[in-house]
Amino acid sequence: MKYQIYADMAEKEGLPNIARLFKAMAKLFKIEEMHPAHEVVAELLEEKGAVRSTHYELEVEKSHAVMFTDANKTVMDKQDIEIGIIQICDI
Repeated sequence: MKYQIYADMAEKEGLPNIARLFKAMAKLFKIEEMHPAHEVVAELLEEKGAVRSTHYELEVEKSHAVMFTDANKTVMDKQDIEIGIIQICDI
């Protein structure tokens, strides 16, 4: 929820790319909260596809963390960042 609020604030301040990144972080937060449980259940049920999916979610999480760190440096100067495509997948 807090990341969506940050996204709305960034949008209002004319920082659309920061807003997009915060929207991705909102999804990321859900992944962080739910990921451990999904992984355990997938392994217990021997669901290879689900185990692979949770692995990819973690890889995306790592790249978002780097992007978030970089964005944090620029937002303090009221600047927007250069950023490419951010895909937000429904979970």
